[in-house]
Amino acid sequence: MKKARRIFQFVALGIIFYLSLQTATVQTAILLDSVLSMPQSGKDAISLYETRFMEVRTKLRSGPEAVGYISCPELDADQNSYHYFLTQYVLTPTIIKNDLDHELILGNFPSELCNIGAMNLEQNNLSVIQEFDDGIVLLKRSQ
Repeated sequence: MKKARRIFQFVALGIIFYLSLQTATVQTAILLDSVLSMPQSGKDAISLYETRFMEVRTKLRSGPEAVGYISCPELDADQNSYHYFLTQYVLTPTIIKNDLDHELILGNFPSELCNIGAMNLEQNNLSVIQEFDDGIVLLKRSQ
């Protein structure tokens, strides 16, 4: 009787071990599938934003610690915040201030959302120092 009970315990332990391995395998497969289905590096929105600002970032590395920021007046509050925060993120460590109280101002005018040509920069005493791709400009405050 003891021997049958011992065999039963051994078989039960084997089944538990087998089911644990199967569960771990399924969980690993699900995790692997979710990782593989993620957007490839460089194709997500943040990576594209980083690429868009690469040239500006290089330029600002040797520039001031902080610059002002201006964007499309047509943007609603959510769109403006989205573009402002992404700009701050991709240009770190340069401090981007959402105001015009700096000598240098970064203009972020995404071409799909607005046209820099329609902006009245002179009204804010701003002049273009350098234009970059896709609606990014470096502006200087005129005195």
